[in-house]
Amino acid sequence: MPLPAGRGSEAPRSSLFPLPSRRASSFALPELPFRAPSRKNLALVLLAGALAPAAFVACGGDGDDDAADTPTSAASPTTNTGGSPSPAASATEGPITLQNPTTTPSGLQYEDIVVGTGASPQQAGRVTVHYTGKFLDGKKFDSSVDRGQPFTFVIGVGQVIKGWDEGVATMKVGGKRNLIIPAALAYGSRGQGPIPPNTDLYFEVELLAVQ
Repeated sequence: MPLPAGRGSEAPRSSLFPLPSRRASSFALPELPFRAPSRKNLALVLLAGALAPAAFVACGGDGDDDAADTPTSAASPTTNTGGSPSPAASATEGPITLQNPTTTPSGLQYEDIVVGTGASPQQAGRVTVHYTGKFLDGKKFDSSVDRGQPFTFVIGVGQVIKGWDEGVATMKVGGKRNLIIPAALAYGSRGQGPIPPNTDLYFEVELLAVQ
């Protein structure tokens, strides 16, 4: 189970919102000064715990918390063998589906477009990725590729949404993977910034480096 960011984990390089003072123990999500994120900084909307661990790590709310906290390593994922991978799954706006997804016990779906040949991430290791995030209707909400600025985070410690911790962990450097992340592994019933409550998300991820 991922630890909240700030407890034994390295914070990402920058933050979308001002960090609360360590003395402000009463800081909670409703007090967060939300604003419309700019494209330059929207990358860190992925952060699940850097601002308020109780709010972001358990961001699913009521019924979503239990699902999001359920360990996902106990069972093996199942693969749908029909169809073939399509790197153009979301090249244009429109409903997004994966052609040949693997579904894990947590409900995460992924499809490898390119299987990497490099190293895999280690628990609590730093990883660097390029990504594009979209809603399932095909509308893009963020892209490190568009900015030309890769995103680096510490994997497996709650710095990012749970769907990322799980979905990136089994990649290899050089690999490209498409993810469909259920709301329970993303921002749950609360939503976050431009992400509405109870929203499944789609990401195209390329693993560039691990440390």
